[in-house]
Amino acid sequence: MLVSFDPPDPEVDIEMTARLNGRTEIGARFLYSLDNPYAVTFLLNPGSDEREWRFARDLLAEGMNRAAGDGDVRIGPDGDVVRIGLYSPTGAAVLYFGRADLEKALEATEVLVPPGEESEFWDWDTEWVRFIGDAA
Repeated sequence: MLVSFDPPDPEVDIEMTARLNGRTEIGARFLYSLDNPYAVTFLLNPGSDEREWRFARDLLAEGMNRAAGDGDVRIGPDGDVVRIGLYSPTGAAVLYFGRADLEKALEATEVLVPPGEESEFWDWDTEWVRFIGDAA
C-alpha cells in the first residue's frame, strides 16, 4: 500500500480586518513563512497605501494573554479583541483584531513550526553569509 503525504504549505497568508484606532475598519493580511520562523508580518491596507510590520511570533503569542512588548510594538488582550499598538518616529497606530482571527493565524504557524523549534527551520548558513557579507 502506497501512502502519500502532502507537507503543509510553507507559508501562512490569512486575510482579516482590524479597527484602526478603534474606529476605521481596514484590511490586513497575516503572513508567516519558513524563511523567518521567528517572525510574523502584518500587511496593513493591502493594495492601497500598504504598511508592513514584522515582529516576533512569541511577542504576539504572549500578547494574546497579557500585556507584552515595549518600544515599537505593544500587544495586549481586551476582551474578545487583541490590541496591537505600533509606534514609530513618524506616528502611531493602535489596531484592534478579533481574538479568534489571531488565534487561528497563530495556530496555523504552529502547524508549520511548533513553538520552541524555530531554530530547526532557520537557514543558519544563509544568514551567516548575509551577516558577514564579503568578509568571508
